[in-house]
Amino acid sequence: MIISGYLSRSNFSKILIELEMPEEIYANTEFIIKVRLVNQRRFMPVFLIRATILDNEIIFPIVERKNSAVGYAAFRFNERGLFSIKKIRICSVFPFNFFVKCYEIKKDIDFIVFPQMKKCEQLTSSEKERRMNGDRNTMKQGFNSEPIFIRDYVEGDPLKYIHWKATAKTGKLKIKELSSQSFKPVIINFESFEIKNTEEKISCIAYVINFYLKKGIPVGLKINGEFYKQGISRQHKLNMLKALALYGK
Repeated sequence: MIISGYLSRSNFSKILIELEMPEEIYANTEFIIKVRLVNQRRFMPVFLIRATILDNEIIFPIVERKNSAVGYAAFRFNERGLFSIKKIRICSVFPFNFFVKCYEIKKDIDFIVFPQMKKCEQLTSSEKERRMNGDRNTMKQGFNSEPIFIRDYVEGDPLKYIHWKATAKTGKLKIKELSSQSFKPVIINFESFEIKNTEEKISCIAYVINFYLKKGIPVGLKINGEFYKQGISRQHKLNMLKALALYGK
């Protein structure tokens, strides 16, 4: 009993548990948290550790000295909003399976669950309107519209834009320089968006934002007295989704 108690207690010494959260978490969509157990000891391995995070368990059979092991746990949240992980419970039956000894490691990890994305009729109407108004080509260089001229290949140019006829004639790699398409920005006003149910509205707007940004079309959002100016960067997308996730919370 004494030996069991001593070895069990020492099995928890000098270990760390680190969590790696995904950058984008969406309601009603499964996501994975990466869990790393670090053994900081100089001599002894860690045995039979069971880590519990938000009712999900990850088993670490053995972690060698001055080494680490990785486990994964799947989660799903039914609602959008701000969530936290305040503690991780670790248990072990080492060494003789007489007792289960447990400890709690305090954590303070906050994360945002973005709204579930749902396609809606408003997107179809918006797309029809855009096609009627029309986007236009500019003479700025790019890789997504009409050819402007032929130039020499530069390392890093996309190979799919090689002009093979010009290459064959000159004996040098030639590239089609294309015009860049100028897209009219999309500005979404949350208050005037024509869906009565708040959650459906939020899910639809989240889908619309993602839909247009994938096409490279700048998107802006007016919500809750804030205005997120139109942009196309990933951080801009995350900022708008965060505003939707926390609306009314």
